[in-house]
Amino acid sequence: MSGVRAPWGSVLLVLAFADAVSLWLFFRIVRGAGVHGLAAATLVVLYVVLAFSVGMWALRAGAGLSLGAALEAWRTARSPEDDLLNALLAVLGGLLIAFPGVVSDVLGLVLLLPGARAAPRAMLRRAMAERRGAREPGPLDVEEYRVE
Repeated sequence: MSGVRAPWGSVLLVLAFADAVSLWLFFRIVRGAGVHGLAAATLVVLYVVLAFSVGMWALRAGAGLSLGAALEAWRTARSPEDDLLNALLAVLGGLLIAFPGVVSDVLGLVLLLPGARAAPRAMLRRAMAERRGAREPGPLDVEEYRVE
């Protein structure tokens, strides 16, 4: 546990600030397009509601598919580590989309793309390996947990 820990509170604070600024810019763009008053506010609220709905749908669908793949991996006696990490990233992607703001929506969409999950998955593997005290991140070692 001697590794450098991510300052998650700071990351969330920066994300919240960036999303607040992006919502303000979105509102300014809507007003600049000639939509004023209640109509402009309504468009921003509709965007937030739509993003939340899409985020919750993505969360359920992505996690369900990835967890189904993890269960299939257990049935076929292969390591479910990648499938579980994909499920975690899909849940995080859905939550980011549900969080109001353009910045978090883009990050969430990136995490929902299967090909784009490779880098975050590798970062999670490294973090898990550091927490376990291992030098090389690798598949889950089942032998380590065998009960005799």
